[in-house]
Amino acid sequence: MKKSVLLIFFTTWLVFAENPGINFSGWGWITMGQVKGSEFTNIMSNVNFDEKPLGDIQAGVMLTVPVLSRTTCRLHVKSSFVFPVVNISMGVENAEPLQKSFSFSLLEASIQTYWDISDNDSIEIRFGYFPVKYNPEAVNLGEYLFRSNAYPPLLVSGFEIADKVTLAGIHSGFRNNTSSGCYKADLFFNTETDLYPTMDLSLTALIGYTSPEKFIDFSTGVSFFHMIPFDKKRIKPANSGTYTTQSASFVDSVTGDTTDYTFKGTKAAARITLDPKVFIGSGILGENDLKLYAEVAVLGIKNYPGWYNNRKERIPIMIGFNLPAFKILDVFAAEIEYYPMPYQNSFQFMWKSNSPVPYFNTYAGIDYYSDWSRKTDDDWKWSLYASKKIKNLRISGQIASDHTSRASYMPAGKKVYTEICPRTKDWYYVIRCGFFF
Repeated sequence: MKKSVLLIFFTTWLVFAENPGINFSGWGWITMGQVKGSEFTNIMSNVNFDEKPLGDIQAGVMLTVPVLSRTTCRLHVKSSFVFPVVNISMGVENAEPLQKSFSFSLLEASIQTYWDISDNDSIEIRFGYFPVKYNPEAVNLGEYLFRSNAYPPLLVSGFEIADKVTLAGIHSGFRNNTSSGCYKADLFFNTETDLYPTMDLSLTALIGYTSPEKFIDFSTGVSFFHMIPFDKKRIKPANSGTYTTQSASFVDSVTGDTTDYTFKGTKAAARITLDPKVFIGSGILGENDLKLYAEVAVLGIKNYPGWYNNRKERIPIMIGFNLPAFKILDVFAAEIEYYPMPYQNSFQFMWKSNSPVPYFNTYAGIDYYSDWSRKTDDDWKWSLYASKKIKNLRISGQIASDHTSRASYMPAGKKVYTEICPRTKDWYYVIRCGFFF
């Protein structure tokens, strides 16, 4: 299958390479880093990331083909060599799982059309598999509408993945440009490809405004997550005959009422960026310097008894600031996040047990009324990011305590979905050298 996709891609390129307007581009990078603080967070599989190396080698190519005057097709693929992290220090594993793993994946396969319906108004429609980014300044944290789950209310982040959320579906966007600013509206209808239950249909709407000279850039939106389930048994697994090894319901000890939890939920988010250079001028400052940005979200508006009876525990808040880099760096961003969810930010039960309850690393039974399972040493997350592009070369790096999952650094069959940095004091660093052509 992988060889067939590559053959089709390069055959298409050879056919169109001489045609005007065809654009063929590519990139590659090598990443190296190390975890400087971590902990055992899964007693069912003791995987220690403390002081372990992080690294990968990736390359990609993209073909952009204009079909009509207003329509463009894109095909973007990548290959990856990832160096897994496993715990061999306790004598329970040999070194064989440390061999590099190879993967080939699709980043984009889409068709995009623009219409200018007036001097000030335009419409965009995209269909297929395409990247989405609605918070232009976020480099690590944030982007909550598309990088989160509702029940359980989990977050996703990591080094240079803030602009790599990819949806499979259709997107329509409207832009109204006037002397008073730009007014924006976007609608996304997509099938779920990254989070369980897969293949469910979700609907997301965003509206926004950018002031003249871009002093204020604001948007807010709502996502009806898993709005149309592909399989109703999977969306509410309790008593449905669907495989689950963890409880997916709550029984009130006083009334005896039972609540069956669901993966379906409504998420809402709002973000804003302020750029004071409009008033003080750029001068020696870079294009991104001094931008202050923030984002807040509600992951699951509806409360449920038991795990989800307090909406305040499902509200992440992120604040970022682009530090002055004086054109020495392109971006020098500091981000901090407060998220008081009292349970581990882990997709362990979702993928391993098909259950919409939060993860708890214990064999003990669920006790909704005590604090034994509450986790408060991870309420704050932080990130410091820098990058510089010199012609076709870019150097970037990050120091962070974020929501990077262990799963992507583990070999098949041994995945654990807890975070690399499960506590605020845990952190890692990575450095990446990339080229573009």
